[in-house]
Amino acid sequence: MAYKKIIKDHAKDLYLQGRTIPEVTKILDIPERTIMRWKKKYKWEDSEKSVSPLALVYQLQEAFNNKLQEALNDDTLGNPAVADSLVKLAKIMDRTIPKKIMLANILNMLTDVTAYFRNHVEDDAFIDQFSRYIPEIADFLKNKYTAI
Repeated sequence: MAYKKIIKDHAKDLYLQGRTIPEVTKILDIPERTIMRWKKKYKWEDSEKSVSPLALVYQLQEAFNNKLQEALNDDTLGNPAVADSLVKLAKIMDRTIPKKIMLANILNMLTDVTAYFRNHVEDDAFIDQFSRYIPEIADFLKNKYTAI
C-alpha cells in the first residue's frame, strides 16, 4: 500500500517525539515492518540531529514555558531583561508556528480518536471505513494549515 507523505511525516514525528516503533504502529495502524523500513530508508536516526519542524515547535513551546515558569518561581518577571527575552520568544512563536501547531494538534487528536475507536468500538466495518479516510483527512488538513 502506498502511503502519502503526510502519514510518513506523522509517523516520523511520533517517533522523534519519543514514541516506540510498536506505539507508532498501533497509533497509525501501519505494519511494523513498514515503519521500520521508513525509519531506515529516510534515516530517522539522523533526523534527530536535525529536528523536525513539529519537534522544533514543541521545543520552542517548552523553552517558553520553562522560562516563564522560572521567572514566576524566581519572582523575576519584572526584570526588564527577563521580560524582554520572554516577549522576543513569544513574538518568534507567534510569527512562525501558529498554523503548524494547529495542524499538529489536529493530527494528534485524529491519532487519539483512531486509537480510541480501535480499543473501544467493536464494529469492524466502521473502524475500516473510518481508517480509510484518515490519510485523506490528514492530507486535507495539511494543505489547509500549511498554506501560509
